[in-house]
Amino acid sequence: MIKLEHIAANRFIQAPKKIKSRNALINVKNDDDFCFKWCVLASLAYGTHLKTIYQTAALKKISRDKLTIPSSYRCGNIRQDIIYYEGVRLNFSGIEFPITSKGIKRFESANEDFSINVYEVDENGKNVVGPTVRTKKIRTHHINLLGINSDNMQMMRYAYITCMRKLCYSQHSKSHNTAYFCENCLQFYSTTNTIHDTKECGKVAALYPEPNTKTVFKSFSKKLSPPVVIYADIEAVLENYDINLNDPSKSSTTMAQRHTACAASFYIVHKYNEHLNEMWTYEGPDCIQKFCQALRMKTDGLYEKYWKSYKKPIYQFNI
Repeated sequence: MIKLEHIAANRFIQAPKKIKSRNALINVKNDDDFCFKWCVLASLAYGTHLKTIYQTAALKKISRDKLTIPSSYRCGNIRQDIIYYEGVRLNFSGIEFPITSKGIKRFESANEDFSINVYEVDENGKNVVGPTVRTKKIRTHHINLLGINSDNMQMMRYAYITCMRKLCYSQHSKSHNTAYFCENCLQFYSTTNTIHDTKECGKVAALYPEPNTKTVFKSFSKKLSPPVVIYADIEAVLENYDINLNDPSKSSTTMAQRHTACAASFYIVHKYNEHLNEMWTYEGPDCIQKFCQALRMKTDGLYEKYWKSYKKPIYQFNI
């Protein structure tokens, strides 16, 4: 178990070329240690997450390049603990800069309407991973930041993520269709009609026990291997589609080939009775139907023997 402690974030570092080309970041070119403050101001100015502040279309079309210049933010002295920007009071009291992950949590505590998630770039500089810092609750003013490391990994800074979809979509698909991302685990969905609850998602982030507490494990049965495991495989051949069947008025996708099952098999492995292991195979155009029928018959018998009536002690499996 390794505890992650972020490098203090400070002066300007260029984003990797692969990440920068996605046009989903505002990387303020500051020459001080307050990149985190500039990112918070950028989120307000950009108007993506805080739509209640900017209502007019003109203000939402502020140039991305202009927002990378610190002088474009009329916020007074960036070193102040209390900053008023576009009618929003930002409290940075008690936070040390360059900021660390602890400072980000302190900012959330001092600004109850704000929540912060921090992502980072993988070692190849091509994909986004994380979040490495995850808020406990997504609030009204939610801000996503990208941690950018220097070449020697001795320095890091934050850039404001304007659009998670543009930043991460190419990692999951080459299609140009609409995509949705859970900001807590970076899982990709092609539709919003999903049972995955973004606000309640607790994946990826590691949770540690509080000091002087005990960690209790109750599900001892899950440490035991199941008495039977079934491994299955299906082989298929590629058959060409009739290209004339494609309707260009409905879809731009050209169906070239399809997989047609030609053979199927499964192997039953008994944990405690290896002599009962069994292989089943079948070849033919109706292999899927035969496969399902045979698998159903075998699993019904195994269920009756090992799971249905009662839980047998391990020594009783040797029969």
